[in-house]
Amino acid sequence: KKFDMPGGQSNWQEPASCTAHRETYEDTGYEVSPTELLAGGLQGGGFNVYRCRLLKDAPTANPDPKAASVHWLTKEEVRERLDQDLWRFPEAKRYVEWMR
Repeated sequence: KKFDMPGGQSNWQEPASCTAHRETYEDTGYEVSPTELLAGGLQGGGFNVYRCRLLKDAPTANPDPKAASVHWLTKEEVRERLDQDLWRFPEAKRYVEWMR
């Protein structure tokens, strides 16, 4: 299995920031509030990355059963996994620059 950030397709006329909130909740069970668009138009225009603020410290729902597990990673942990080619998308090399 490869690592990935929460994500998915927008519903009809759903703003991208709402998609970020919904998909994070569906994929992980965590409630977040998107605060900043970090990257837009990746992978041919339909892939946006948002910085989000965690609203609750624990998940309020069960994560998507397709997800093997949910992890919070530090910058160093992300770097280590980049070196091991453990990410699903090539944009993962930018994850560290997007982290504060």
